[in-house]
Amino acid sequence: MKKTTIITGLSALMLLSASVGVYAGTNLQEIKAYLNKDIKFEVNKKAVELKSGEQKLSPITYNNTTYVPLRSAGELLGAGIQYDSKSKTIQITPGHSGANANTDENPSKFVYTFTAPAKWDGKVNSYTYNMNELKEKFPGFGSTVEYMYKDESVLIIYTMDKAAWDKEQSKDEPPFGELVTVKGQTAVVAVFPQSNPFDEKSADHKEYNNLVLDLATVKKLVK
Repeated sequence: MKKTTIITGLSALMLLSASVGVYAGTNLQEIKAYLNKDIKFEVNKKAVELKSGEQKLSPITYNNTTYVPLRSAGELLGAGIQYDSKSKTIQITPGHSGANANTDENPSKFVYTFTAPAKWDGKVNSYTYNMNELKEKFPGFGSTVEYMYKDESVLIIYTMDKAAWDKEQSKDEPPFGELVTVKGQTAVVAVFPQSNPFDEKSADHKEYNNLVLDLATVKKLVK
């Protein structure tokens, strides 16, 4: 699965977190701003925190305007965020969630929380696909999240009706993925890469191998 990318400049409402390396630019202007730890956040009336990995982030107040880390805020709002250091462009993909997801036990939504490993920070982006739009082709499937390194899949996590998963297992051919856990009547299934898509001599090849997880690790990261 490939993502559809919308490229935009830096919004006046948000700042990209430092992890993408924006400080490497030359058109920087020094300002005096304040970390505002009094501000709290809610998404759909539910309290949330802005984080980078395990680190809690605070917004910045400057000239009576509040700025928040774009990557953290974007993921909470279901947007994928990437930074192209060569063109100094922030890429925002609306409608794609971040690494961590947690909602109710409706198979069309998430039924689990996946905590991305620290080694993925700033390297792996996540994209969510609405499988309800493909019900005829994928009966029983719910949400699908694909984690990607430079447009190549590192991990895919599906949710699907447990009955649909049982049907997959009953087929003569091997199942398309591996069972991570069962939540109520919903199965959480992981699909892992079959090979490394990068040139063996490239730095990306080594990095990709480092980012790929095994089933045992995924089971520990899914709650």
